[in-house]
Amino acid sequence: SGFNPIDKNEVVVVNVRDLNRKFDSGMLVDKEALLKEGLISRNDKFVKVLGQGDISKKITVVGLRVSSSAKEKIIKAGGEVK
Repeated sequence: SGFNPIDKNEVVVVNVRDLNRKFDSGMLVDKEALLKEGLISRNDKFVKVLGQGDISKKITVVGLRVSSSAKEKIIKAGGEVK
C-alpha cells in the first residue's frame, strides 16, 4: 500500500460564518457538534474550517483542520483552536 492523497471531494468545508450562526459563546466545536448541527454528515471523514465570513462568538474548536485565516478570526473573537 502506498501513499493515498486525500481526495479533495472528501474534504467538507465549514466556514466561520456557519460556526457563528450555529454555536453560542463558550461552546466546544468538534466533529460531533458539527454533526449535531447538521453542518456535516456522518460519512464526512475530513472537515476543514475556512475563514469565509465573520465570527463574533467565543468558541473552542477542537480536533478540526482550520485554515490560518479562520484561526485568526476565531482567536480574535476570543475563542481557541486546539
